[in-house]
Amino acid sequence: FSLPDYYMAGVGDTYFSGKMLAKLGRIIVITSELKGLAATPDSDSFNLDDPSERELKRIVLAAKNANLPSDEVMMEAVARLRSGVEVWLNGTAEAKFIYDDDWGGLVNC
Repeated sequence: FSLPDYYMAGVGDTYFSGKMLAKLGRIIVITSELKGLAATPDSDSFNLDDPSERELKRIVLAAKNANLPSDEVMMEAVARLRSGVEVWLNGTAEAKFIYDDDWGGLVNC
C-alpha cells in the first residue's frame, strides 16, 4: 500500500489524508502481528483437545505460510507513514494549518 504523492506533500485536506495515513498504520500493525505469529517456534505443545488452541495452531500455520513482507519493506512503510504525518506536524504541508478566530481552533486550507 502506498500513499499518493499529494498526500505525502500535505496538499490534500487532513480528513482524507488522515484516513489514508490511518489505513497504512493499520496495515503495518496487522502485518507486524502476522509476522510475530509466523515467528512462533514450531511446537507440539498445543493441546489439540482444546478448540481455542487448535484454532491458534491453525492461525500460526497460516501466518507461517503467508507471503509476508520483509523487515526492510516494513521499515520503509513505517518511514512513509512517519513522513506522511510529519508533514502536518512540522509546518511543511502545502495546505497549512491556520488558527480560525471565528471558530476558535485549527483548520487547514
